[in-house]
Amino acid sequence: MLLQTEWGLAGLSICYDTYANPEIERYYAAQGAGILINPTATSRSYRDIDGDGVKDGKGWEWYYRNRLESIASRDGLAIASADLVGADGCADKDGKQPCDFPGGSVIVRGSADYSAGQNADGTLVVGTEGALSNTKDLRVSYPSTTRVANDFHPDYYAKWYAELADRQESDMSLNNRYGSADGPRVAVANVAGVWADKQANVDMMVRYAEQAAADDVDLLVFPETVLTGYDSTDPKGDADAHSVNADVNRALAASDDYMQVLLAEKVKGADGDATRAASVKAMADTAKRLGMYIVFGLPEMPDGGPIVDADGVRKVYNSAAVAFPDGHTESFQKMHRAGQEEKVWLVPGNTPLIFEMPELTGADGGALKAGVSICRDGHFYPELGRYYAASGAELLIHPTATTGDPWYRESRIGSYTDRDGLAAVTANLWGQDGYPLDADGKPIYSVDADGDTVSSGKEIKGYNYMGVGRDAFRSTSLIITAWNGKDGTPFDYATGSAPDTSGTGGGATPQITKDWAFGEGLYDPDNLETRTMNLRSAGFRITNSQARLYSKMYDALAARTIDGYTPMYTAGGALDVSALAEPIMKAREVMDAADGANPSYTEESVAALADALLTAQALADNTTFSAEQQPLVTAAKDMLDRTMPRSCR
Repeated sequence: MLLQTEWGLAGLSICYDTYANPEIERYYAAQGAGILINPTATSRSYRDIDGDGVKDGKGWEWYYRNRLESIASRDGLAIASADLVGADGCADKDGKQPCDFPGGSVIVRGSADYSAGQNADGTLVVGTEGALSNTKDLRVSYPSTTRVANDFHPDYYAKWYAELADRQESDMSLNNRYGSADGPRVAVANVAGVWADKQANVDMMVRYAEQAAADDVDLLVFPETVLTGYDSTDPKGDADAHSVNADVNRALAASDDYMQVLLAEKVKGADGDATRAASVKAMADTAKRLGMYIVFGLPEMPDGGPIVDADGVRKVYNSAAVAFPDGHTESFQKMHRAGQEEKVWLVPGNTPLIFEMPELTGADGGALKAGVSICRDGHFYPELGRYYAASGAELLIHPTATTGDPWYRESRIGSYTDRDGLAAVTANLWGQDGYPLDADGKPIYSVDADGDTVSSGKEIKGYNYMGVGRDAFRSTSLIITAWNGKDGTPFDYATGSAPDTSGTGGGATPQITKDWAFGEGLYDPDNLETRTMNLRSAGFRITNSQARLYSKMYDALAARTIDGYTPMYTAGGALDVSALAEPIMKAREVMDAADGANPSYTEESVAALADALLTAQALADNTTFSAEQQPLVTAAKDMLDRTMPRSCR
């Protein structure tokens, strides 16, 4: 339900609709809603955790804030959430009521920006009755991540949810559970590649892979674009020929393609496939030799070569290569690009990737399944993660290149663990990016008239992506599972958190990372974080998941926003309200007569008719209902007939 207010459109969802079903608020945001209204009755994890007989809000607050804050920051919505407070329900013989709610009503927007319901110390106000209003001006804006121009793809989502609905309608449950604490041993490499030097970066990755193998790692994940570096810079002539690699500089100077296009590689192929490029083959051979899964980011060359856009610019995919223990390779192409710096060189993919790890089996003997997403796919577009979870995946693999802070990283990726049952391995770039600069911001390396690389000999003081004196990527990689009863508690009593990062994400703590190498292409054993994942609670278990409804919602959005889109579902035509014309006319006559023209009709005697007339008139005037809601017309006509005075029938 969308409401027109003086501040713009507002969407309405209730409690579990909001917390467990991101599709609803996404549907609202895509239509321009800037406000989400959330009446709720939630008390999850509101319990006494210190034995003093008084319930504590820590676990409940983590849940409540994680769900609301991730929506507010991801979808750009201002949220007004009103929760019940106090005891509720039928009391037993001792006067005890079965439910107890903490309150905690809030108004929040953006990156945890509260304008009501927050204490001075940052905690939420609990156990307090009364009305709340915003204590500062509340900025409401039109959400940006649900715009087609920003790679919002309702056409993709409609198709994915239709697949899930087909399963449901074939009596197949979408719910699943891995059910085994004996999960994979995984590692994340906190590294950044040398810009435009693939060989140096392969050498670095192989060293980390060998270290991981010595620690019995099953899955090793590197960040987004680690093979080439992330920075995209002006490719005209020799404007970008400033890498440390002389051979690459000669090629860059001779080409007007972006560096990523020039260095893109074919990824998919069987063991021994000679058509795969050298870097991919080297990593595939390493995965086979060490008997592990290796995931790393790179520009991927499409079949048939670069894709040329309408302006004649050649582009490729931003992909995650998956090298398997048997030597074959698959890829996932990023679907949602991060602004102009990516749009200049890459085209979005459109195909999810789920693969099995048969060496690891759950309680039912089934193989562990993993889905792959890249950076913004996971941070801003929950549809892909939801599709993976509902399709049976228990693990989300997420290479990324983000400058987002620890709150951003943990709230976005941790929400998949808490909401969708996906354990997650997310590897972020750690280090500098771009070609090296001197103190004046000038490139250290350049090419002369003969195309040879020359060095200024000056000291490196910065890198092109962020400039002199600034760090590029100093954020967190994370390995996330459910809490799984760790320490004998249902959640982390210290923080209230339901997911468990097991101490990963050291990038948030300078004390932990003070000995980590920070630069480009550096190997340091400290930069590899390794954990064994407990996947006992992993698996999708959303109650009453409405896949067909969501498919239809996204299909309707696609039909409205994508030129040339062919809807998957028929619109059903307009609502036929002709059957209401005569009873509405008669009802109006009675209502007019009740206004003094006929003393036998009083306001009291036609009160029920007035309500029925309002309902019928609303339907007759409404242009948004389709023929699928035709029973509403029949019901309105019957109501009018029942409430009409007998003398008028």
